[in-house]
Amino acid sequence: MLAAIAREFVSITKRNFGVMGVDRPRVWPPLSKNYQKRIRYFGPPTLVRSGVLMNSIHIGYISNTSASVETDINYASVHQFGGGNNIPARPYFPVQQWAVPDEFKLTPYAEAQLRAVAEREMKRLSS
Repeated sequence: MLAAIAREFVSITKRNFGVMGVDRPRVWPPLSKNYQKRIRYFGPPTLVRSGVLMNSIHIGYISNTSASVETDINYASVHQFGGGNNIPARPYFPVQQWAVPDEFKLTPYAEAQLRAVAEREMKRLSS
């Protein structure tokens, strides 16, 4: 069951790249005017065009009680949370900051999708 849930989480996360995103925790801020001029010449934004970050998202491990979804790209956290050089956050993992600092919860869409996968898996396993 955890493998199926992790696969769905990876799928939702990867679908958050691109023009709209299926379940971004918040709307991505517009690109700066200078960057917009640059992409008119060079093409779509690097984050979307290269696909490196998106394709690096994978299931890290699965145990009897938990699973992880991760990336090993060093700039991944800058895109998720924002960073130096005035880089705004463009979150792609479908999680939101929780009331407690450094704790997160699933977005409502991701929670519903993962719950549906869990229910489907429980039915499959019980038959």
